[in-house]
Amino acid sequence: MFAHCLAAPESEYHANPGIKQALLIIAVRTLQAAEAKHAAGVESLKEGWVVELKKQKEAWTAAEKARRETWLADKTKQVKELTVKVDLPGIKGLEGSEASHSQSILIHLSPERLAVSLCTLQASEALLTRCFLKLTQQWTSLPT
Repeated sequence: MFAHCLAAPESEYHANPGIKQALLIIAVRTLQAAEAKHAAGVESLKEGWVVELKKQKEAWTAAEKARRETWLADKTKQVKELTVKVDLPGIKGLEGSEASHSQSILIHLSPERLAVSLCTLQASEALLTRCFLKLTQQWTSLPT
């Protein structure tokens, strides 16, 4: 932009040294303005990136939370199903049935069988609680 002025014959600079100084000042100010504009653009990009990263992190966190809840529900369901299948093999139709139906099945059991089933059910409940706590600890220890 100022190359033609700076390329002027050396005799002009010696005749008027203020011209060279004025041109240098103008060139420096122009460069400073360009640098300031560039710095403002870079700062604007950085702010945009921060906002975008925050949005991405929030979306990822929400998706991860939903995935964890689904996983935990599935695992809890699997453990419950396994517990019911292992502990009460003689009782069919207990899952998803009404309470009166399950009570009538339990009434037809012998007292010895009912006592064994009750002990097994209590042990299974304790096992399920331990498994649930272990799974919860595993999930909370995962990096987020």
